[in-house]
Amino acid sequence: MKKRSASEDELLKELEPTVESLGLDLVDLRFEREQNKLFLRIYLDKRGGISIDELEAASLKLDPVIESLGHTKHDYLTVSSPGLDRPLVSDSDFKRHLGEELAFKFYQKQAGEKEWEAELVDFDQENFKLRYQDKEEVLPRTAVAQVKQIIRFN
Repeated sequence: MKKRSASEDELLKELEPTVESLGLDLVDLRFEREQNKLFLRIYLDKRGGISIDELEAASLKLDPVIESLGHTKHDYLTVSSPGLDRPLVSDSDFKRHLGEELAFKFYQKQAGEKEWEAELVDFDQENFKLRYQDKEEVLPRTAVAQVKQIIRFN
C-alpha cells in the first residue's frame, strides 16, 4: 500500500483507540478521490480474520467519532478488510500472523531459494526469526522483498 499523507496518519492515530476497543486492528486508512467524490476508506482486520458483522459494527461506531473529530470533508465512508492477498508490511500485520506459515520473497537467494514458505516465529525492527525446513533462521528485514499470507483451500 502507498504511503499515507500527514492528515491520514493523524486520523489513523485518532481512530486507533476506538478500533482497538472493538478488538480489531486498524490496518490502513486512505482518502481517495473517485469520480469527483472523496472516499474515506478504513481497512480493519484481526487475528483469524474479520467478519462482515464486525465491519458493520465498526463502521457504525467510527462514523460519529470521525464526525466529532471534525473530519467531514469526505463524501463517503467505507470500512472493509484489506483482503487476503495483500502484502503484510507493518508490525501489527506481523504480530497478527505470529506462529503462522507465510510466503516470504527475497531480493536475493536465501539457502538457495528466492521464496520460502516459513513460520514466523518472532520479529523485531531489524530481523525476522523464521522456522524453515525444521530449522530456525534469522534473516534481516532488509533481505525480504515481500511477505504474504498463504491461502489454502481444503
